[in-house]
Amino acid sequence: RWGVARGVYFPLDEIEFGKIVGCQSHFLAGVGFVLGMCFCMNMVMFLFNLLPFPPLDGSGIMIMFMNEETAEKYLAIVHQPAVGLIGILIAWKLFSLVLAPIFPFAVGLLYPGVSYG
Repeated sequence: RWGVARGVYFPLDEIEFGKIVGCQSHFLAGVGFVLGMCFCMNMVMFLFNLLPFPPLDGSGIMIMFMNEETAEKYLAIVHQPAVGLIGILIAWKLFSLVLAPIFPFAVGLLYPGVSYG
């Protein structure tokens, strides 16, 4: 927000993954691109890890809703390597459905008053 408040950066009319800021200067445009990529990659890692598929971190929340015996059985199944691979494949396929609505919303938080999508 500092760059936008000082007039160095400005919101773009259309956003892409990694390209969420505009700038007049070539050097500062490069800095803006790197910061945009950092923002996007952090958002992707945050969202991807929240998906409730093993071996992702989000699969741990399932245990909160199970009794102790069921949780032990669930963990025994989840720790199988094939289950982890299947979980990653499912998460990979579903991730675009999760990212599509959240990405414009998150960029909109950077630029209050500007809407995307």
